[in-house]
Amino acid sequence: MRPVVVPASAVIRVEVLSREGEMVLTVDGRGGGRLQTGDRVITSSAEHPVRLIRFPGQSFFSVLRHKLKWGDVRPLDDPSSQGS
Repeated sequence: MRPVVVPASAVIRVEVLSREGEMVLTVDGRGGGRLQTGDRVITSSAEHPVRLIRFPGQSFFSVLRHKLKWGDVRPLDDPSSQGS
């Protein structure tokens, strides 16, 4: 799955409609709990901004491109694209 960028003013609402399989909410890599049919998750921007640390020679976007594989055009079955 790829990330989606929305305006800071956006409120995102997701409702679980499926009755099949197990659904687990994960936020920033941490397990948030199991979801059941009819559960709703609503999220919006925080009241306070997050302060980020910047290291010399690395831009925020270059780190995102590397970690999220933005712009990566290798086929999904390419062994060199695994394990990063």
